[in-house]
Amino acid sequence: MLDGLTFKRNWQNKMKALEKPHDKPNTVIGANVQVYWEKFARYFEVELKEVKLRDDYYVMDPEKVIKMVNENTIYVAAILGSTLNGEFEDIKRLNELLVTKNAETGWDTPFHVDAASGGFIAPFLYPELEWDFRLPLVKSINVGGHKHGLVYAGIGRVSVVSIVGIKSNSLYRQ
Repeated sequence: MLDGLTFKRNWQNKMKALEKPHDKPNTVIGANVQVYWEKFARYFEVELKEVKLRDDYYVMDPEKVIKMVNENTIYVAAILGSTLNGEFEDIKRLNELLVTKNAETGWDTPFHVDAASGGFIAPFLYPELEWDFRLPLVKSINVGGHKHGLVYAGIGRVSVVSIVGIKSNSLYRQ
């Protein structure tokens, strides 16, 4: 939630500097997300644009995501290890499409990766999978410590944040 609030504040500051409206932020997520995303949207007054799933496809469709992004999108959130079936969203493809859209529009819409359970297994089982800070628009990542980190539910890891103005103990990129 604090990552989301940071994205919101950065977006508001950018919009204020451009003398544009800054009261209607949104985020684009898949319908397969945990309930805390709804709480974030409610608590911090951010419109939740939810990508609906299909019967045969249980993660966000990258093409649908890009159609929903607009100037007021503070970030896109992708999941690495969906609660529904453990499937990874195609974060690399989403990043490619978002890079193109940002170039076409002049926006700077970033990514947050909810690494959920995938953050604990992807680096070891799929080291070639690009889903992390190797992708230019991934600005923050969180992992669910209660899934494989042997901590109580709700005690996830502090997100590794690489948003301008915030530094983590380990990784940082502007």
